[in-house]
Amino acid sequence: MSDGRLVVTSNRGNISLSSDYGQNWNVFERPWRFRKTYEQDWKQALWPSLYQFGPDKLGVIAALEQPEDKKGHEVNIGFGQIK
Repeated sequence: MSDGRLVVTSNRGNISLSSDYGQNWNVFERPWRFRKTYEQDWKQALWPSLYQFGPDKLGVIAALEQPEDKKGHEVNIGFGQIK
């Protein structure tokens, strides 16, 4: 982030924050819910990314698997604030 904090995400959907240059990490609740555990279906959230659009504000974007009656993934965007 612009203030030096590090924020990362992964296909597991976790968002982690470090305020000490990666020495320690805090894991935050996922911005979306999975229907199955990650171990049962690893492709529920693909290509997640983060974008800072304000001093403490982040956008989280991922391709999330659609319900079983539909095929493929849909792009989901969430917004949040890091305090």
